[in-house]
Amino acid sequence: MQESSVRLRLHHLHYFSERALIVGSSSIHGCGLFTLIDLVEGQMIVEYTGEAVRPCLTDKRERENEKKV
Repeated sequence: MQESSVRLRLHHLHYFSERALIVGSSSIHGCGLFTLIDLVEGQMIVEYTGEAVRPCLTDKRERENEKKV
C-alpha cells in the first residue's frame, strides 16, 4: 500500500474513531467497542501502536503472569 493511501486511511480512522465509536456494556465480556454507523468490509476501526510480539514470547509472558497471580 502506498504511503499516501495509508496516511489517508489513518486520517479517516482518527475522524471516524472520535465520532462513531463508543465503549459500552457487553454481555459477552462486560465491556465492548461499538460503532454508531455501519462499517464497510476492510475498514480500519483502530490503529494498533503497541509492541509486535511473537507467539512464543506471548506464551512466556502469559506463564510468568500466571505465576504472579
